[in-house]
Amino acid sequence: MSGLVFDEVIMVDWSAAATPRLGSDSIWFAQASPGGPVVTANWPTRLRAICALEDALDSALEGDRRVLLGFDFAFGYPAGFASHLGTEGQPWERVWRHIATRIADDDANANNRFDVAAELNRKLGLAVFWGSPRPLAGLSPKLKVLPGHLDPNPFPVLRATDQVAGPGIKSVWQLYGGVTVGSQVLMGLPYLQRLCDRYRERLLVWPQQTGFVDDPMGTVERAQILMVEIWPTALRPVYGVGSVRDEQQVRWCVERCLQQQEAPGGLGPWFAPRLAAELADTARAAAINEEGWILGVGADA
Repeated sequence: MSGLVFDEVIMVDWSAAATPRLGSDSIWFAQASPGGPVVTANWPTRLRAICALEDALDSALEGDRRVLLGFDFAFGYPAGFASHLGTEGQPWERVWRHIATRIADDDANANNRFDVAAELNRKLGLAVFWGSPRPLAGLSPKLKVLPGHLDPNPFPVLRATDQVAGPGIKSVWQLYGGVTVGSQVLMGLPYLQRLCDRYRERLLVWPQQTGFVDDPMGTVERAQILMVEIWPTALRPVYGVGSVRDEQQVRWCVERCLQQQEAPGGLGPWFAPRLAAELADTARAAAINEEGWILGVGADA
């Protein structure tokens, strides 16, 4: 077993639902300790979910336990986007803070994500975000329909990790229409920022604050929580019958992480994936400083 061992693994299936919802397309947690059962929970709103998660993390910290915490949405946008949002801090930090200060989300899941996306498009003069259930100036319902006075999106459709992950992954720029991930990103990053603000040096974001290293927790002495991006498909889930697919996905991710922790080399190859190391210097730096990386991708997981 690797020297880096987590006492708890928590995986979260996020949701951008605009009303309280349980079951499919809602928020699911899965949590387990090595050798213990996987426990799942379903939450109808993002605010209730984040409060429950903070309770779990507070309990872990009080017990001096290390936690691997995963969320199933992108932790960043393709390289170049952050340069339009200021100069203070690392690129990923600028994006998280910018979005966190603009997204409004109430205790019934009502939110302003489409308005925020439209305003970002207008601010940049670019049609980067697209997809909306209603007409909005600055936000087109279709990819190839540009709102007036906006130029085409100059940024890549996919991040480096998305390209390595392979078929099936979606672009963070699409917010609505079919299977999408863009709305989950907009409705998720403010809550990641909230966790960073709450736990400060006790929490590390991988790989943005750690780089691609075998032991990312070793980069900060007081760190006890490692927050990572997951894409369940990358861990090849096997689905059964009788429970919601979202629940099965986070349960599978917890089980796979605990299994990998026991394998030779432990989770080290997932935190320092071979294909990330083989990227050109600029692409690897962008993955760390701006785009983020999906746990297990590029590591022959």
